[in-house]
Amino acid sequence: MRRSGSRFRHPRWVALVVLLCALPLAAQIQVGDNFNFNQLGGNLGFGYSGAFGDLGQPQRSLLFSGDATLSGYYYNPAFISFDIQPYYNRSQTNSGFQSISNSSGFTATSNFFSGSHFPGAITYNRTFDGTGTYGVPGLGGYETHGGTQRFSITWSVLRAHWPTLTAVYSVSSGSSEVYGTSATTSSDTRNFTLRSGYTLKGFRLDGSFVHVGSHAEIPEFFNEGKTLSSDSGSNSYGVNATHRLPLRGTFFAGWNRYDYSTDLSSANYRASTNTLTAAATLNPLSRLSVTVGSDYSSNVFAFLDQQLIAQGGLPAFATEGPARSLRLYSNANYMVLRNLSVQGYVNHYRQTFAGQSYAATQYGGGVNFNYVKNFLGSLSFSLGAADTANQKGNTGAGFVGTVNFSRKLRGWDVMADASYSQNVQTLLVIYTTSYYGYGTTLRRRVSARSYWSNGFRVNHSGLTRQAGSDSHSESVFTSFTYRGYALNANYSQSGGATVLTPSGLTPVPTSVPLPAEFVLFNGKSFGIGASAQPIRRFTLTTNYSRASSETSAAGRPSSNHTDMFNTVMRWQLRKMMFNAGFTRFNQSISAAGAKPSVVNAYYIGISRWFSFF
Repeated sequence: MRRSGSRFRHPRWVALVVLLCALPLAAQIQVGDNFNFNQLGGNLGFGYSGAFGDLGQPQRSLLFSGDATLSGYYYNPAFISFDIQPYYNRSQTNSGFQSISNSSGFTATSNFFSGSHFPGAITYNRTFDGTGTYGVPGLGGYETHGGTQRFSITWSVLRAHWPTLTAVYSVSSGSSEVYGTSATTSSDTRNFTLRSGYTLKGFRLDGSFVHVGSHAEIPEFFNEGKTLSSDSGSNSYGVNATHRLPLRGTFFAGWNRYDYSTDLSSANYRASTNTLTAAATLNPLSRLSVTVGSDYSSNVFAFLDQQLIAQGGLPAFATEGPARSLRLYSNANYMVLRNLSVQGYVNHYRQTFAGQSYAATQYGGGVNFNYVKNFLGSLSFSLGAADTANQKGNTGAGFVGTVNFSRKLRGWDVMADASYSQNVQTLLVIYTTSYYGYGTTLRRRVSARSYWSNGFRVNHSGLTRQAGSDSHSESVFTSFTYRGYALNANYSQSGGATVLTPSGLTPVPTSVPLPAEFVLFNGKSFGIGASAQPIRRFTLTTNYSRASSETSAAGRPSSNHTDMFNTVMRWQLRKMMFNAGFTRFNQSISAAGAKPSVVNAYYIGISRWFSFF
């Protein structure tokens, strides 16, 4: 299925795939003195396809499709080896490709000097009219279509008694359109990484440098169809050292620097932070370990922005000004019994922000227990409590606990877990987090080839001192298999605060206060599927999924819906495969102001698998 007027229609791909599949006639012999092919195979398909919906006039055509794998080497596999995998017109109606549109593209990889002191690799891949996802937490996301490409090169120096050195450079770009909108998201990223390691007089030394540059055009279709343009660049430097200590101990020290700049459509953000860390761990007794350490950050807000940027978001705290932070900590762990241990700790925080100083000291302890018996199952839990005080007095107690359990009960394999934390200190003294989660999985063998599985999970987290920062997700599933038949169903719901990124809505990290620009969401999704194999090598698969969500950005609400139905039949006779498939897709985003995208596609055809060598 292809949208009318798509700019990814390239007839020359037909000639390329035909050429690759005709190549083995010559590739069965050595090319020259040193060129060798060791694998060439793939699938060629031909059939009749059609599509109708919001595409204008119904589309019908004879469709050629295929994929191939070509690999070989020059002179010696350890000298230069290569692997090329092209594909053409592959979609979920005529193949295993999970693409609504008829996707085409290729991946090419080459390795150089494998096993030598200077190994390297080059990779390039490109996709035309491929299906992707604009992510929504807990719901999978909104379906997109577009093109991407990526090039990367890696080279290493691995000589004995020399510092190791690995360099990686990559360039990627892509653009996509969310079905049901007229907005196009585009981005390109450049990444350069250097890493080195060396052992000198008992010290293990490691260093790194990472540069990332990017440009993005992010359509805010949740906010009156505006487009946010950003140009970003960041540099990370790091040096770390470790050394053994007496009493079976280890010492660690490190320095890291992170600086970034981001130019937005209406603002500019620039900031940097230096982080120093040092810690020592000793084991004076076989059952006792003690750790003391400290860490210092010259700008906590730049560190918070680093977490947002790592998620693909935009910086939000650079304008807050620098906030210095110092933490001193110590903890001890003692094994009372083989499966029982206790621990205690003391943490002291001191931070300076906007001319004000904040300090807090936290005391805590806990117990860990682990019990495993083959005929009884296994049980493990950890419990801990903490008390925090600052210059104004006691600020309250906190609690942390986790439990894991597994056992076979009356024919059921039971696995369950639960965790809870409250008033646990985060990066900023003034912010504390709460979290709880629990879930279970039940599995039963009904007969020799029949199984029934069920499960559910609940998660909830947030910053207890900031309204609106909570996030939650709940999910449940069930599946049943009987010989060659299977049924499955799932339901999930989630909600919380997110940031807008080129790849979708991303949850705000738990320890990060809400940025000024965020998107609230609340959604539900449901899916059901079935598969059957009534006779050998014949399969029939059907799936249906539906997701709906409500989002709000800058006070502008949006109602969003996605429905997808897909059924595929495959029948293999020797090297021949008969394929038939139908897909119906419907997606709408009310704030985008566009008509819902409704597409129906069908295919019936035949393909043959080739393996020449």
